[in-house]
Amino acid sequence: MELLRQALEGNLALTPPNPDLTLETIGLAPPQAELRVTESVDGAEREHLLLLGDADATGNRVYALQEGELLLTSRNLASTLDKEFTEFRSRRISELDPASVYEVHRTGRVQHAIDDEAYSLELSAWRDGGSWRSLLPVEAALDPMDISLVSVGAGRLSFEVYIEEPDPDLSTYGLDDPEMRIELKGTGGAVEVLNFSRPGVDQPWFCMRDGSVDVFKLSSRDAVLLTFPFEAMIDLRLARVDPADIDAVRLEQPGGDIRLE
Repeated sequence: MELLRQALEGNLALTPPNPDLTLETIGLAPPQAELRVTESVDGAEREHLLLLGDADATGNRVYALQEGELLLTSRNLASTLDKEFTEFRSRRISELDPASVYEVHRTGRVQHAIDDEAYSLELSAWRDGGSWRSLLPVEAALDPMDISLVSVGAGRLSFEVYIEEPDPDLSTYGLDDPEMRIELKGTGGAVEVLNFSRPGVDQPWFCMRDGSVDVFKLSSRDAVLLTFPFEAMIDLRLARVDPADIDAVRLEQPGGDIRLE
């Protein structure tokens, strides 16, 4: 989309073409492609039109008419316009900014292989500044990096394949009874719920947002990271202090204190 925006603004214009060329000889009458965009400026609508023609002799540039002005532009623009509509959609599934997430709830059970034991995914945690604490399954301090596998991982989750079905049969993807459910709460009252499942163990993972009929196929790696066990998230450090903020260390013992500065 950024490439199309730059083209409409004339930022992709290259060396001006021979002004004596006729539009018929360079594929602009009729054009090979047309890009029309309407923008709102100070409450008024403004329309932009870009017409694309044939490639020039180098094969690396194409002729174009921008607002009636003849120019040469990158052939990448023509390749972009040849894409299917679905290729323009963002690959991010969540609409929530991961940096705004302050509360995470995860439920379900997962079994990664036939010979593995299934384990609970129960997790309820909240963020206070840079620290995370869990409320369920037990109250504990959580390692910020480990909990981010869920809080940030779910917020930044991208799909591999968009399932193009107007009314998908959720049982085909295991989403009629999800294995895992992750609820994210962000600042400003934003809430998003993601459902995850597979047709069976060792099968691909699929995802669906609450309130949407869109189904997405995920990479196995991204999905498995979201199932990171709660026990492994517990922060085992006694204290988290930036070494740069330490002025001195005092060791108390029966024979007297030791102070290091």
